[in-house]
Amino acid sequence: MSLITLTSGIGCGVSSIALEVSKRLEIPLFDDGRLQAEAGGIGIDPKEIEGIDRRTPGFWSRLLSLKPRVYVELLETVVLKAASGGEGIFPGHGAPFLLQDFDCALHLRIYSSPADRTRRIVEEHGCSAEAAGKEIARADSEQREFIRYAFRRDLDDPALYDLMINLDKVGAEAAVELIVQSSKAPGVQACSLKVMDAMERLSLASRVRAVVRDASLRPEGFRVDVPERGVVRVSGEINPLESKDRLLDAIRSVPGVEKVESGIRGEKLHDI
Repeated sequence: MSLITLTSGIGCGVSSIALEVSKRLEIPLFDDGRLQAEAGGIGIDPKEIEGIDRRTPGFWSRLLSLKPRVYVELLETVVLKAASGGEGIFPGHGAPFLLQDFDCALHLRIYSSPADRTRRIVEEHGCSAEAAGKEIARADSEQREFIRYAFRRDLDDPALYDLMINLDKVGAEAAVELIVQSSKAPGVQACSLKVMDAMERLSLASRVRAVVRDASLRPEGFRVDVPERGVVRVSGEINPLESKDRLLDAIRSVPGVEKVESGIRGEKLHDI
């Protein structure tokens, strides 16, 4: 089994590389379309994660009604659910940061020079080189700001990646071969049942948080833990005007929840 993340900027041609690696290794490719389908399968509007890893909080605040932190939670929910199968290739979508704690995941940074990126964008979209250059600068800036905001990490930190590939030197075909061979390393193939169980529990906890948020029942100091598969432990204080039963029913409705252990308390009413 192989979990592979690819991080790059626009114009690097990573989509075709990811597709070829997916075919060679016979593992799922979780691109925008596939992740949107995954989102729909767990009750999230697929449009909510479209292009999410390129949006900064400022962009969201102008165009979207929900808070940016909500979108980070949605991204986490979808990526963890997709990765819980133990294999797949993830181009973008913050996957290297969300899966950083899982040692069996292989994280790659794909580099291409501004000149080559400009050339690809001009060829693909028929725009001018000047327009392509401006789009690259804008997209790179938004991507860095998003990673800084969402994960408090530096996109260019080499410690985040297991392998960096310069497409200007090796080319796309050799890059595919490098990724395929790297994926066969024992450490990458070592996604044990213990690791998969931990990932599934994180995924379930994230889905529960998303349902609680969507139900507009976010208790004060809300915390959710999944100590074992199917068991959800929640705690926090809920407004006495809200229904604790409605909150617990919403949690029980999440696929995969078999038992709910509640530590939810009603907030104390204070004299005015």
